[in-house]
Amino acid sequence: MKREQRSRGSTATSGATALFAPSVGELTGELRDAVHASDVVMFDGTFWSDGELTAVRPGARTAREMNHLPISDGSLDFLHQSRAGRKIYTHINNTNPILMPGTRERAQVEQAGIAYHDKHPFHLAMNEGRLSPEAMRGWVANRFYYQRNIPLKDAAILSNCPVREVRRAWIHRILDHDGNAENEGGIEAWLRLGEACGLSRTELIEDRRLQPGVRFAVDAYVNFARTQPWPIAIASSLTELFAPDLMAARLAAFERFYPWIDPRGLDYFRRRTTQAQRDSEEALAITREYCNTPELQREAIRALNFKCDMLWSMLDAIHHAYADQDNL
Repeated sequence: MKREQRSRGSTATSGATALFAPSVGELTGELRDAVHASDVVMFDGTFWSDGELTAVRPGARTAREMNHLPISDGSLDFLHQSRAGRKIYTHINNTNPILMPGTRERAQVEQAGIAYHDKHPFHLAMNEGRLSPEAMRGWVANRFYYQRNIPLKDAAILSNCPVREVRRAWIHRILDHDGNAENEGGIEAWLRLGEACGLSRTELIEDRRLQPGVRFAVDAYVNFARTQPWPIAIASSLTELFAPDLMAARLAAFERFYPWIDPRGLDYFRRRTTQAQRDSEEALAITREYCNTPELQREAIRALNFKCDMLWSMLDAIHHAYADQDNL
């Protein structure tokens, strides 16, 4: 799905429903009804205020002129009243003050019960430059276990999928990570990130720094992909909807706060900023087409929640291992 100047989502006639609306210009009656009927809402959080960009770029267009409803006087109160169990702002611009801990704007969003995909304390500390070199190396080493298992997860989905067109669309994900003659792949790029942080390839490949909680969470995700119906396993990949914003923020933080990391090792994040948008659009289109019954739609929502919890659990384990030394 391409990010358009209108809301796009997935709804069901009964049971659990999800809505993805990354570019909202106004709260139409149709959109209000869709939000109120959804259990999970991923909503346009691009700008806090209408004139936000003019403060940093005089003459810039306003949020509404760019078809983005501001949070402050547009979506915040409305989403606060929504009965959705999980409400997430996505597509957040780097000028938006809700990205900064301790700001009045962020506090208002938190009080309204609305989340951001990267709110884990460890992620916040990383993006604010508060992690020590040892903690950064620990995160890179543990995240590598997740990276190396992504092709196994995608291979499990392919092995369960009888639809040729879906297999042809999905198979590039394995090569994106494993690589081929033309592309070194994400796993190799992550190994180079480890080297840029001062880790050896042997440390990463032999899982010498792997935390048990991370191993358990990642193994559970691969097993989920093996045992669940293939459309449900694909639906769990919808966390990629958040990835372009997360990758851009992470890349900016690495470049600003961690100059001791060789910038040549950051290629993984540069690639994923564009790859993740393509992958999320692909996964959303497949989910919308094949999760076509109320039962499958309920299971797709549970799969998305499972993946969010899995990623959070990984960070919990890493945070526990390094929190004391970094005063997080």
